[in-house]
Amino acid sequence: MSHGAVPLTERMARVPFSRIRKVFERPKVLERDGRPVIFLETGRPGFDTLAHIKDAAKRALDAGEVPYTANHGTPALRAAIAGKLRGDNGLSYDPETEILVTVGAAEAIFAAFLALAGPGDEILYPAPGWLNYAAAASPFIQAMNRVHSCLQPGRAFWLWLNIRRRRATSQDFAPTLLETAFVSLVPGPVFGESGQGHVRLSYANSYERLTDAAKRILRFCT
Repeated sequence: MSHGAVPLTERMARVPFSRIRKVFERPKVLERDGRPVIFLETGRPGFDTLAHIKDAAKRALDAGEVPYTANHGTPALRAAIAGKLRGDNGLSYDPETEILVTVGAAEAIFAAFLALAGPGDEILYPAPGWLNYAAAASPFIQAMNRVHSCLQPGRAFWLWLNIRRRRATSQDFAPTLLETAFVSLVPGPVFGESGQGHVRLSYANSYERLTDAAKRILRFCT
């Protein structure tokens, strides 16, 4: 007896596959093939998880801290978050009633929209989206500015690189750079069509890898 696939609901047709997740796949294939890929498309650090973080996780497992926790996060964690917000940001929130722990920012934003936005509501959002910018300086940023201007992030680890002088679309520039120089970036339109003419890259990496990436990008662009 054969069984047909269960049909998906109509609303699933309105949910496209994440374009940035598509960007992630090709660099991984090249890396498996032995290519010296430098990953600058995500906030993937160029170092392992720090030892004290691993040790804390191990201690929690050894202590049996594995059952379900409170729905809005453990009291100790919520208190620590409140302390961070108060000390670093000058913000005062009650950890008992005003702080909710989520598995990353995407879940937090999703939960907020589910709670606050209804059918027919108007929602304004920046385009390109998911970018945090201010001012910073580093040899890597300076090297990028030698070829193209870039917006420089502060309290974040992203660069928004202007490639319009290359006379190529973002969708052409990023894959060609990956295939020829083995540096992985994200085309700007992944974050909204106003991102055309730009690529996004992360500098959450080691100094050595960033130096190598800068040399590869400069060679590619000159």
